[in-house]
Amino acid sequence: MSELGVDVAAMKSAAPAFEAVSADLDEARSALETAAGAEEGCWGADQFGTAFSDAYVPGASSAVGGMTLVAGALRELTAALIEITDRFEAIDTSLADDLAGGL
Repeated sequence: MSELGVDVAAMKSAAPAFEAVSADLDEARSALETAAGAEEGCWGADQFGTAFSDAYVPGASSAVGGMTLVAGALRELTAALIEITDRFEAIDTSLADDLAGGL
């Protein structure tokens, strides 16, 4: 027979770390957007500036978008981790109560 063990306390204590990382990513993304916005166009509109812009701007936008996606995924992971541990704990308690009552 297989056995499933879950350290509910450890899982719940890990959840805030994911939220903290997502908050850090949001802060870094905001700083990146501010810095990139302040520099936007400083490379000029001549041939070289346009070539730089064509190469730089899409990559910068992609980096910002990626940071947004990762932060969102970490928030979803945090919520799922809490929900899973709560459900596991409720099921485990219910089964233990049923077994203690002799089913």
